[in-house]
Amino acid sequence: MKMKTKIRRWQLVRFKSKTEVADLSDRDFVTVGKRAFRKQKRLEEVVLPTTTSVIKTEAFLGCFRLKKVTLSSELAVGISPYAFYNCTRLKTVNNGQMLASVGERAFYGCRNLHDLTFGHELLRLGEEAFCGCNNLEEVILPATLRQMGEAVFMNCTELERVTLEDGLVAISKNAFRGCLSLEGLRLSETLKEVPKFAFRDCSALREVYVPGSAKKIGKKSFMGCTRLETLELGDGVTKIGKKAFADTPRLSAIYVPNTLKRLGKHAFGKGRKKEKIQLYVENEYMLRRMKRKLFWCGSSRRVQVIMTGKTLEERRLERMRATVEQTPVHLIDPVEAVEAVEAVEAVEAVEAVEAVEAVEVAEAVEAAEVAEAVEAVAEEAVAEAEVIVDVVTEETVTEEMEQAVAEEVAEEVAPAADTEEVAVQENAE
Repeated sequence: MKMKTKIRRWQLVRFKSKTEVADLSDRDFVTVGKRAFRKQKRLEEVVLPTTTSVIKTEAFLGCFRLKKVTLSSELAVGISPYAFYNCTRLKTVNNGQMLASVGERAFYGCRNLHDLTFGHELLRLGEEAFCGCNNLEEVILPATLRQMGEAVFMNCTELERVTLEDGLVAISKNAFRGCLSLEGLRLSETLKEVPKFAFRDCSALREVYVPGSAKKIGKKSFMGCTRLETLELGDGVTKIGKKAFADTPRLSAIYVPNTLKRLGKHAFGKGRKKEKIQLYVENEYMLRRMKRKLFWCGSSRRVQVIMTGKTLEERRLERMRATVEQTPVHLIDPVEAVEAVEAVEAVEAVEAVEAVEAVEVAEAVEAAEVAEAVEAVAEEAVAEAEVIVDVVTEETVTEEMEQAVAEEVAEEVAPAADTEEVAVQENAE
């Protein structure tokens, strides 16, 4: 069938045809104009010439049967906002590696989009550019990406793997929110921050490593990741935001660097947890700091801090042993050697006492929890008894009131009856 094209000043202004395939590879234009293919309802495939580098706003709006688009293989291509908005049958974008810019909601609602690969030409992704692309399975964002709008891949429910290449500095808030199938996540070693809500409700995510370059983890960034089990923070992370890891019931292990200084309110959720999250630190200083921070942020009942490194006393004894081993025998002072042995024995005795005390403390805590449970049951029983007493009291008061009313009525009725009897006797006389 004949295709009608209107080209003006290197721009395709209008395309009309009833064909299913529009092969424009032999034409010569730079820009696909605004709404150029609008409402071409039979169109299924479009092949653009190698000279095309711009696709303007709403260019393919209403092309509900469009399945395949082939971009230029020689020039970087910029796509304007709403260019393929709600092209629900679009599956493939060939030469996607030539994309340089994708505008706001350019592929919004393209729920069948499956094959799309970004190249190192990519500089910008607009707000909600691929929101609702449910069949998209893998995304690799190159290091060249400089600007990223909000919620770019939000609600891409089949997205399984996300890779942020080294060199990528920033991602946007809500970027991957609601990606329910996301399992594999590799963050860039140059990423400066994990923004708020970035991976919220990614319920299939199991392991997360945040590199040390990311100084801050934003609020609610991993909230609702219900299968998240392990979290490792690189050396350099300084802050975890409000409720960043709330509603993560399977989270069991957190590896914390010495650089962590601030915890937002309920950073790891609030309330008690039967199996507490194990938070691992390296030294006594971090042990004390984390206990204090967890108390003030309100997550202390959910997290248990465990030190994996050696105590200050153990390090001192190691240095002492090393010094003794390196010192020649004829230069060792017997008095100092005896003092060293006594110090080691004293430390071992203190460690034994601390172990016994730790067991006693654990037993005391368990006993306190049992006592609290018994007290709660007793309070409930007392409350129920009070309710029963109140009901019985009300019933008793009601009966007494009814009896008093009956007596008053009887007293009022008796004089009237006596008066009637006197009147009857006088009439009889």
